Amino acid sequence: MSKWFHIAFLFFLLFLSEKIFADNTEQENYEQSQLDSSSLKEANWKNISKNYDYQKSEEEKKKEEEKKVENNSSEKEESKKSKPWIDFNSTASKTVLISIVVISILTVVLILIRRSRWVFNKKVEDQKQLIQRLEENLPDNDLDPHIRQALKDGDYRLAFRLYYLLLIQKLIHRDHVKWKKEKTNGEYLIECLTRKYYTEFAGITLCFDQVWYGEYFISKSFFEEQEQHFKNIFHEIESS
Repeated sequence: MSKWFHIAFLFFLLFLSEKIFADNTEQENYEQSQLDSSSLKEANWKNISKNYDYQKSEEEKKKEEEKKVENNSSEKEESKKSKPWIDFNSTASKTVLISIVVISILTVVLILIRRSRWVFNKKVEDQKQLIQRLEENLPDNDLDPHIRQALKDGDYRLAFRLYYLLLIQKLIHRDHVKWKKEKTNGEYLIECLTRKYYTEFAGITLCFDQVWYGEYFISKSFFEEQEQHFKNIFHEIESS
């Protein structure tokens, strides 16, 4: 029995030693794996972090700041270039533009008014000179060409004036009045007071004074109406 006991005890010690050895081996493997894992992580971290420098020099920081300032300046310059000289969407710009347009229109209108007034005054002056030349020697001057030209030009006011001179000329030629350059229309009327055409002559004289001396514009239809009165008086003068 003592023999078997010793054999069993040896087997127990052998089993126990193997168990302890196995545990020690597993512990060493675990510690080695932990060490390898830590080393690997540390190596990876160094490889990853070596691309980043967290302690930059003062010179590099200064360069970066200068670059930022330069970039900001460039952006501002580009913004100024791209920005229009006048902001047409602002209220002030719209007000200025509207004022410029209104002033321009008013200036053009005033220029046209002054020009048209100058043209009208020149035209009136030319007509006065024409009438003065014709009145210098009214009995002998040929009025028909001037009347035709005035009608061709559509200047019915001048045509009306020339028709009245033609009426006085016919009265002179028929000895119904005595011609004198300084005579007034009223004086010619008094000389024709007893004539059959006196009433119509008085009416056409009143109309003439209003049109010519009042500087009224007359239409073609109005002139044609008065022209018929002239022709009626012409007929009465020639038949008397």
